[in-house]
Amino acid sequence: MDKKYCISLVCMLILALLLTVPSYSFAAGTAGVSRSVANNVSGGYDVTIRLNDTLPIVVGIVETLPDGCRLVSTTLPVDQYQVSRNKAMFVVINTTEFKYTVRGATPAEEATGKWIDMLSANEGVIGKAGTTTSSGGSSGKASSTPGFEAFLALLSMGLLVYIRRRCPK
Repeated sequence: MDKKYCISLVCMLILALLLTVPSYSFAAGTAGVSRSVANNVSGGYDVTIRLNDTLPIVVGIVETLPDGCRLVSTTLPVDQYQVSRNKAMFVVINTTEFKYTVRGATPAEEATGKWIDMLSANEGVIGKAGTTTSSGGSSGKASSTPGFEAFLALLSMGLLVYIRRRCPK
């Protein structure tokens, strides 16, 4: 083997070794979401959703409103929410609290909701008004084949030793 070929092969193997080292995210992610409800002067209900998280935040929330209720406004930008029948879907980006207003015969306290943190893969259910529900989802680690990274690391190190012995000095 010529020397340039050996050097380039060693560099590629070192890069492969670095890519196989598992990377872990230290961000805790959303730990829970809470809902509070208050009557407003126009005859509706003001709902406040709070996220127990630190920035950055990217969370999807789906609220199922009781029959007879409809969403009339929210503090989120227009491109971060959508309403379909009795479902209000919100995308919360880098904010720990937002509000929305509903009108209807039924109190908004009866609304139900689900959330998913897109950065940590945590998910959960939003409890009734005045309660906080913590994570009911995954740990936030990406799934992988157990031992695969270790196998690739050992293979890369073995190839480095083999190339080192075969390359000219």
